[in-house]
Amino acid sequence: MNIRDFCGKRDTRHWMAEPMNIDGKTFATNGFSLMAIPQEAGHKDCPESIQKGIRNILDQIAGADFQPMPVLDFPPKSVCVACDGKGKASVVECEECEGHGVIEYNTCCHDYEWSCKSCDGEGEKTTAGGNESCPKCRGRGSVFERSAIVEIDGMSVNPSLILLISDEPGLEVAVVKETRMLVFRTRNACGAIMGMKS
Repeated sequence: MNIRDFCGKRDTRHWMAEPMNIDGKTFATNGFSLMAIPQEAGHKDCPESIQKGIRNILDQIAGADFQPMPVLDFPPKSVCVACDGKGKASVVECEECEGHGVIEYNTCCHDYEWSCKSCDGEGEKTTAGGNESCPKCRGRGSVFERSAIVEIDGMSVNPSLILLISDEPGLEVAVVKETRMLVFRTRNACGAIMGMKS
């Protein structure tokens, strides 16, 4: 597992873009999932405004009743249109919105802001080919439909997030029904994935 896969790269909460340290752990989150590992040097400390929430999640992980990861029935995937199924892509900043994902227009009376149609509000455009792993499919060449879910112990979870952890040796999971989270742990990491409405 790569902790950077859990960062919120295109989130308006800029603190999510890089891993952070708290209580002897380095963690990353994108608002839907969180992964923590033993503390690594070189990361900023967690902002005070979110420390209580992060500690709450880490406490729920520590207190969970873990079981081995069950065999899952993943939904079908379709070819990634960003890389034409090749897994490699070029990512460039959107010229229309200058990488911000929004277009602003100001008049003497009003200020307007809307999502950039050229890049679908992502601030960048992905085209097939190139040397980089495709950010849409993480180099796999295929993606799940947006509405796809995987059921784990009665909890609906985003299958793309499950793929981030599913190949880890010794993976164990638990469902925390009160907070609708799937928590996980391996030998070197732990984390949480928010449940979805089915």
